[in-house]
Amino acid sequence: MNAADIIEKAYLAAIGLSTVAGLMAFMLYADAHRWRYLAQAYRRPWTRAAETRRFQHGVAYGHGPASKSYNGILTIGVHADGVAFALPPPWSLFHKPLFIPFNDILGWKQIWYLNTRSIELDFRRAPQVKIVMPAKQAEWLAEASGGRIELVDRASPNQSRPKVWYVILLAQCAMSVGLGVYWLLLR
Repeated sequence: MNAADIIEKAYLAAIGLSTVAGLMAFMLYADAHRWRYLAQAYRRPWTRAAETRRFQHGVAYGHGPASKSYNGILTIGVHADGVAFALPPPWSLFHKPLFIPFNDILGWKQIWYLNTRSIELDFRRAPQVKIVMPAKQAEWLAEASGGRIELVDRASPNQSRPKVWYVILLAQCAMSVGLGVYWLLLR
């Protein structure tokens, strides 16, 4: 192999890698549009919190047809005057840390997860995006805030949850059970 072949292969590899990196960056950017909407009102650098929990769950929805799940990657910090949300690298690339004052948060009952009660958090300065989290996690958040986050014991008035995703999830569960039964019958 001569120098021209090596240069050609390096050039083609660089084009391929930059294309893949560009597509990945575009997907991360496009996927973060709800978080960026929240950041317009609540962006603030992460600071040490009085209480912090890592590897928490949350689903952002609204401001578009689908939802974005942050299950197992959400970091929540409770401060004296509000709640901070952040994501670890590489997800933090287009997800700047958020800080939301307690008086801007209102929680409602929501049906989201199949196997657990859920709470939908509404934000006063960013009304188009909501974050849904397991009720136990939201109750910890309300308790850690000293009761300054109100969790209303009624269903959310928004009712804008993407029901199509719930139906798809139920269909996937049914197909998984069906495949398991089919596999057991073939043995």
